Amino acid sequence: MRLAMNIPEEHLQLATTHFDYPYTRREAIFLWLVTAHSGHFLLRQFRHFAGVKVGKAQQLLGDKIICNRHGIAYGYGPRGPFERHRYHVMHRRLYRIFDRENANYRKDAYNHLIDIRLLALDYVIDHQDADYLLTEADRIAYFREHHGVADPALLPQRRFAGRRIQAPASAVYFPDRFPLGVTPEGIVFTYIDHPQDSLAPLRTHVKLHRRLFRALRSPWSFVFVSGDRYKARDAERVFRDTLDYLDGALANLDSELLRHFAIEDRWERKDVAGFTKDDYAEMGRLRNKFYGPRYRALYERWRDRRNAEHAGAPTAPAFPPSFSAYEPPTWRLIR
Repeated sequence: MRLAMNIPEEHLQLATTHFDYPYTRREAIFLWLVTAHSGHFLLRQFRHFAGVKVGKAQQLLGDKIICNRHGIAYGYGPRGPFERHRYHVMHRRLYRIFDRENANYRKDAYNHLIDIRLLALDYVIDHQDADYLLTEADRIAYFREHHGVADPALLPQRRFAGRRIQAPASAVYFPDRFPLGVTPEGIVFTYIDHPQDSLAPLRTHVKLHRRLFRALRSPWSFVFVSGDRYKARDAERVFRDTLDYLDGALANLDSELLRHFAIEDRWERKDVAGFTKDDYAEMGRLRNKFYGPRYRALYERWRDRRNAEHAGAPTAPAFPPSFSAYEPPTWRLIR
C-alpha cells in the first residue's frame, strides 16, 4: 500500500477508534478515498489498494462495513464469489467523521453513474501522488487563488431550476465531479468514459471546460480514463478538435453572422437604448436563421475572444495540454 494523499490524521484516528468494529488504519484510508471519490467499491479494488490477495483481509473489511451498518452489499460482476459484491458506503456517521456528511455519494444512483464512480476510484487508487480538489468550493478557490480565474463565467457550469415556483436558477460548477488533481507537474483533469458511451459526452465535457482551459497560464494535462484503447485514440482527436475548431471557424464568419453576434451582444449587455423597430425585427430574423448549439458556441467564442482582446489577455492556451489515457482494472467487469 502506498501512502495516500493528504488525509487529516484526525479522520483516520476516529475511523480506527470510534465504531463498535473499528477499522484498521489501512481500511480507514481506503474508506476515506471511497467516501471522497465514489461511495461504491468492489473488493478487488481494496485488494489492489492494499496489495493483498483474495482472503481474510478483504472479508474482514466487508464484514465490518455490514456489522457497523455503514453500507450495503449488492450483487455485481460475473466472475467468481469474490466479484459478486459491490459495496455502497452510505452511513451518515462514517461520512461525518470524514467531514463530508452531505456528500452525494451517500445517495442511491443509477447503474451507469455507479460504474463511472467505480472507474474513478480505480484512477485515484493508482494516482495517490496527487492532491485532489474534492468539493465545488475547493475547486473554485483553487483556480481563483492559484490561476487568477476570478470570473465565475470562465468555470465549467450548468444551471438548474430552483425547486420552488419562480425560484431563480442556480449554477453548479464542475458538475461532472471527475477527479481533479494537483501535482508538481501541474493540474490534471480527468474524464471517466463508460463502455456504453460514445465520444459525444466527451465533446460536451470539453466544451463545458473550454473557457477554463484557455484561461490557464501554467501547464496542465488531460487524462482519458477508459479500457478501450481504440476509443482512447479517437478521444484525443475529439479532445484537440473540440479545443481548436472554433478558432478556425471564427476566421471565416460572414458579415450577416457577425451582425447577428453584434446585436446579440448588445442585447445581452442591455445596451438597447438606440434600438429601433427594424433592429428588433432584424434580431428576430437573425435568431431564427442562426439558431442552434453550433451558432451559440461560435457566438460565445467570438464574445470571449473580443473581451480578451479588449482586456489585453491571451486568446489561446499558453501551454498546449498533454493528453494521456489510463486503463482502469474494473473496466472489464462493466463492459
